Amino acid sequence: NKVEEICWVYCKEKLYLRNTSREIGSLEIIDPNTFKAEGLLQLHCPEIFNHPTLQLVNKNYPLLTDGEYVYIIGKKLISEKIN
Repeated sequence: NKVEEICWVYCKEKLYLRNTSREIGSLEIIDPNTFKAEGLLQLHCPEIFNHPTLQLVNKNYPLLTDGEYVYIIGKKLISEKIN
């Protein structure tokens, strides 16, 4: 059995759900009164989602909110040549 990692935030009268069983960078929008799904939101963050290695590193990114906006925190990989 695969354990799913989820994260919820409440912002502007909607719940936003990140679920590891969904495509990376997608958030489900849910009505908090009925708990019915209202749609999907696809995040556009190529710096942290556009490569399989980055997707693996960032698959459990946290969701944060200030009540006005939803924020995510991700990791970027930087490669440097070592002399």
